[in-house]
Amino acid sequence: MLTRLLENIDPLPDDPLIVGSLSIDTQADAPAGAATCPMGIRNADGRIYRLVQARGVGETVRLIRALQKLGFTEEDHESPSEGCNSTFRRWPKLHH
Repeated sequence: MLTRLLENIDPLPDDPLIVGSLSIDTQADAPAGAATCPMGIRNADGRIYRLVQARGVGETVRLIRALQKLGFTEEDHESPSEGCNSTFRRWPKLHH
């Protein structure tokens, strides 16, 4: 898994925790020549602030599960959005 912050876009306050969790939950060797899947993580303003590139189907599935465990949901797209095959966002919890 490769990841990088985009310049001049505010990250989520717990971004170090997110990156640490993703690194632990997605550790595995991808086969040589495995296809890459670019994904984006959105900040509270809805802007993609971090790009994550998973290699291979296994790493992609592990990355999606890790993001879901952190409270992120995958946004629905029929085609790539902002250079990402998938984008993820954590919505604030509504209090009643």
